[in-house]
Amino acid sequence: MKMPAASARMATQLAPSVQVSGLYVAAVPSVATESAAYLTLKNTGKTALILTGVSSPAARVGMLMTMKRMGAPGNALDMTAMKMVTDFALRPGQSLTFAPSGAHLMLSRLTGPLSVVGQTVPITLNFRGGAVLRLAAPVRRLQ
Repeated sequence: MKMPAASARMATQLAPSVQVSGLYVAAVPSVATESAAYLTLKNTGKTALILTGVSSPAARVGMLMTMKRMGAPGNALDMTAMKMVTDFALRPGQSLTFAPSGAHLMLSRLTGPLSVVGQTVPITLNFRGGAVLRLAAPVRRLQ
């Protein structure tokens, strides 16, 4: 498994080949019940990867989410809506970025505060076929 040096300590098990970069969990006020994880995944293997889920002991519920703009920019009815999806596909060589205002990994019903910048949050990504990627995401202010 090839990973950038800064991210190498984050992976403990993954059958397919994937690079991880830019991983963090958004710091939220201590009373918040939700946060999100952001990162970029790159499929460096020769077969497609299907991300099917996310979990963390920091949240009772983990969800794969997308953001969809509804309405026209500048229109009073212009708004963005989140939608849960069942999976994300990554073709060989393809990258997928989870970022604010886009696809993201929602952590809901938090089990404790995620307000301390620098604390580490364990996150597990599940892929079709049973492969998992265990990550240690630092908490950072939203970028």
